[in-house]
Amino acid sequence: MTGFSDWLPTGMGVLAFASLEEALQCIEKVNADYSKHSRAAREIAENTFNFKEVLPRLVELGLRAKSILDGRSLESQGSRQLDTYNE
Repeated sequence: MTGFSDWLPTGMGVLAFASLEEALQCIEKVNADYSKHSRAAREIAENTFNFKEVLPRLVELGLRAKSILDGRSLESQGSRQLDTYNE
């Protein structure tokens, strides 16, 4: 599998596959009931990738990562200053 099936609902609208043969079977499933698969795919996209849900989490993670990196940067500068002081 490609990995997304661990956190994204699959089976209707999103189909996971691990081989070319399975990919062709998935295409056949979608073609057999396109309207049902397309509705399910849209619902998954709206629920999973809705910017109102995703964007706040991304901003929070970005700010948290920046503060961690800034902290490391300050620690690195501090240890360099300490090394200079000890020389």
